[in-house]
Amino acid sequence: MIHVLTQDRIAKSQLSLILRELGQDTTFYTEFDSLIDADLPAQNSDAVLIDLHVALPSETFSQLKAAHPELRLIGFQNHASVDTESHIEKPDGLHQFFLLPAHAERAKTRIKSALKDNSSPNKRSNNRKSYTQSPFTRAATQAHKRLKIPKKHTTQAQEPGTTTRYVTAHSAATSGLIQSIKQAAKQQTAIILNGNEGAEFEIVAREINFQANADRHNMCVIENDEISLDTLEKIESSANRNKELSFCYLGKIDDLNEDSMQAIQLFIQHLEHLRNPHLRLIIAYENGCEYLLPNRVSEIFKSIKKRFNPLSIPDLSERSEDISPICLNLLSALRTAHPFLRVKSISDAGIDYLIQTRHTLNYAQLIRILRNSIALSQRSSISPEDFKNYGESETTTQHLLESMADEQFFPSSEAVNS
Repeated sequence: MIHVLTQDRIAKSQLSLILRELGQDTTFYTEFDSLIDADLPAQNSDAVLIDLHVALPSETFSQLKAAHPELRLIGFQNHASVDTESHIEKPDGLHQFFLLPAHAERAKTRIKSALKDNSSPNKRSNNRKSYTQSPFTRAATQAHKRLKIPKKHTTQAQEPGTTTRYVTAHSAATSGLIQSIKQAAKQQTAIILNGNEGAEFEIVAREINFQANADRHNMCVIENDEISLDTLEKIESSANRNKELSFCYLGKIDDLNEDSMQAIQLFIQHLEHLRNPHLRLIIAYENGCEYLLPNRVSEIFKSIKKRFNPLSIPDLSERSEDISPICLNLLSALRTAHPFLRVKSISDAGIDYLIQTRHTLNYAQLIRILRNSIALSQRSSISPEDFKNYGESETTTQHLLESMADEQFFPSSEAVNS
């Protein structure tokens, strides 16, 4: 159960829709007194989302924690009301804090991230590095140590048969994943992808399709509200007419509801009864997502997972050889899509810095740092200083950076939400 304290009708409507999509039961409150007096169930998964625009006394959070010690307290603010030039810190006593943007998918991602974070108040994520310098300040306050790694970036030659299109596989860890993909695609009616938070699940799913049929047939991507037994049977019939192996990516397990999971379970049984099925399903799950799943979704997924060996996506820390090509490929793609960008290259020192700090990052964080830096840097070549200025920071600053980058790529709010 998620409890929400807000007096903002727009925020209430937005949160109601998103939390319903996430399979969460929600109760809304407009006054703090009604929340603190409520008879709330004592479950570790329960959380309270508190709109910090509601006028609250200074002792609010300590009172709420005393009345309901089992609850996780998560604060939020509407992004449109925040001054982007100011530095905002998470109020003491909150487990998490996020800015709520108008962009629906970004808002959903931030809410999911806040609900997943089970850490205690004032404790930083293990995957994030604390930066003392303001990300809005261009000039460094002190000289940074020279990185002691080679200036020239060389990548190991890929093993024979590891040619890829979507996954960067210059490292031994990722090349091993590609080999596992080829075997699983031939043998399993469903492929389960597993990885830590921030793993590139959909990219790997597209690589599976490429390895199996060289993209002669597009991979289907179906979201939660589109998944039904009838829809999946129509996709299989189309694949059967083509007489070539095809794939359907169903997203991450924490985005699915009970009806979707039941349809998936029944369809897997249907595929296994066919003599020569031409469709494979791909499902992904992050480590640690289990406690967010509704009970019935968790039960169905456990029964499916027992029948198939998950393919684990390696962490970025194991993939030093992949960093440089990932950076350069993304820069090329962004400059092609947005030719007005100032940034034209990434310096060797900049890539060295990302290689050195890869243990503190996951794939999604690396892409976010690159995207923010490419959008916001005023230099023609990105340096380590840019990555430090626009890299991973405390939650509020990170959300501001993402929104500022959005404005550079999509100058109007209508564009970013389209």
